[in-house]
Amino acid sequence: MSHVQDSTSLSDLLHTSPLASSTNVQADTKGPSLNLAASNTLQITDAEQPEDATVELIKLQGSKIELIEQRDNLVKQRSEINSKVEDARLRLRFLKERQTRNAARKRMDELLKENTHEYHRAINTRNREQEDYVSKSLNVYPSTDWDKRLDQLRMFTPHLELEKLDTANYYNDDNRMMRTIQYTVVSPLLFKIPLRVDVDYADDSVVNIQFGKLDTPPMLIITSLSPSLAKALLQNYIPNKKINLVMYSLNSLSILVHRRISTMYKIIRKYRSLINDQSILRDLLAEQECDDNLTLFAIMKSLDRIQLEINNKHKVTLTWSIILKDTITGNCNSQLNLYVTDVHNKHHENYHSLNEAFQNLVKQYGVQKALENLLKNAFGYTV
Repeated sequence: MSHVQDSTSLSDLLHTSPLASSTNVQADTKGPSLNLAASNTLQITDAEQPEDATVELIKLQGSKIELIEQRDNLVKQRSEINSKVEDARLRLRFLKERQTRNAARKRMDELLKENTHEYHRAINTRNREQEDYVSKSLNVYPSTDWDKRLDQLRMFTPHLELEKLDTANYYNDDNRMMRTIQYTVVSPLLFKIPLRVDVDYADDSVVNIQFGKLDTPPMLIITSLSPSLAKALLQNYIPNKKINLVMYSLNSLSILVHRRISTMYKIIRKYRSLINDQSILRDLLAEQECDDNLTLFAIMKSLDRIQLEINNKHKVTLTWSIILKDTITGNCNSQLNLYVTDVHNKHHENYHSLNEAFQNLVKQYGVQKALENLLKNAFGYTV
């Protein structure tokens, strides 16, 4: 018990001792001093906090602005990059399309070129085939076989014959090779006319035509048969090297001369009692017909008129000329006229229309029958 009291007393003693009081005073004094400092510190911190927050906010705002600017720049850059990408994509597509078009065009050009080549080759092949066909089947090209060409010429000039064919080659003054073709154009019992034709070997063009030499000049023979044809030969056909018209006109002349001889001989034989021209036609007026064709043609080939004397009152003169009517084709025609006079060769007005009537009758009946009808109806003469 005492011990506890002692301890308490000691504690009380300690608490009541000056040292303890001093210590407590110091402690009390020290305590308030420390609290003031702490209080001041807190006051300063509380005052500084708004400024720091503002600065921090400003910094954050600045950072935000920088970030926004960076974002905008990045967005802008992205837009630019997207634009460039789109441009690149469009350009790539354009280049691919152009490449495709160029490739297609190139291929088309190649195909066209190939097709053109094939076309021309096909055309050339077809042309060669056609030329071969024409040459072999139709045979319309000039042949270098002159014997064959002359044979075909005979087909188109059936009233002419070609004799004494001879060919030779030579060089002219211009050192060009020429071919000379010499032959004789024969119309049986009428004429024999030697012809020389010079042909340019390079293109088979006729460069010269000339008549050969005869005892009787060929042009004199032709003039006796048809003066108009002789004139055309001298002034047109021969100077202009128209060998086709030379041959055709001679063939046409031969046809008409033979027709004239045949018809007029029949008229002479039928009306020989009315013919007084004994000097020329004596051999043809005999009772017996002339059976010598050489004599007949020698007399008749140049005979172009017959005169009949009717009842010792009238003279009826028939003229038959052969003229070259068309110089373009070389076709010859007959020109017939009938003249009526009295025995003194005076014309009568009553007979002026007989020639026109005769022309109309010829168109319908022919020369011999027309003359027969006219003599019967105009003069009452019949045989």
